[in-house]
Amino acid sequence: GGLNAWKNPILKNSFGLPSGLFRCMASSGSGDGGFSRPQSIDEAPMPLYSWPDKKRPRVCILGGGFGGLYTALRLESLVWPGNNKPQVMLVDQSDRFVFKPMLYELLSGEVDVWEIAPYFTELLKNTSVQFVKDSVKLLRPSDHLRREPGVSCTGGVVHLESGTVVEYDWLVLALGAEAKIDVVPGSAEYALPFTTLEHAL
Repeated sequence: GGLNAWKNPILKNSFGLPSGLFRCMASSGSGDGGFSRPQSIDEAPMPLYSWPDKKRPRVCILGGGFGGLYTALRLESLVWPGNNKPQVMLVDQSDRFVFKPMLYELLSGEVDVWEIAPYFTELLKNTSVQFVKDSVKLLRPSDHLRREPGVSCTGGVVHLESGTVVEYDWLVLALGAEAKIDVVPGSAEYALPFTTLEHAL
């Protein structure tokens, strides 16, 4: 079995959700979801993400920090009437969720990497949330690539750096913030940033 990423009670309780929701694994692209290449007269074929269900709402969450991950798990935990439970995709450029309040403890050797930076695949195990490791290239919220009878109407598309195109009905922007160390003169040359897992390793 995989590591119990939420053995640490500080991590588990920070979200205020049942511990069972924090056991997860991403889809590999086979079975529940995958990629197809639609043909277009005006454009070259693009790898279009194929959602598992053609009728249920599609939610694309960009960013796997506290806001993005909590939103995905919350949508998963709610009781939805009928067959309206949304399909959720979580996109992040990293394959790990980083619990930044405890990042300094990794630097001091008090905790191991898996305790504060578990893999998204481990956190999303036993949920229907699809995880994609990628970066955002372009947002086109007014695009409508297809309108077919019985198919949920798209609210827009996300172009990822890998070339994959994702249609969505609802988009959640939770990309977080980046530290700008060049605001104070001299800081870019002499200051050491400490905001990512790589900075602590």
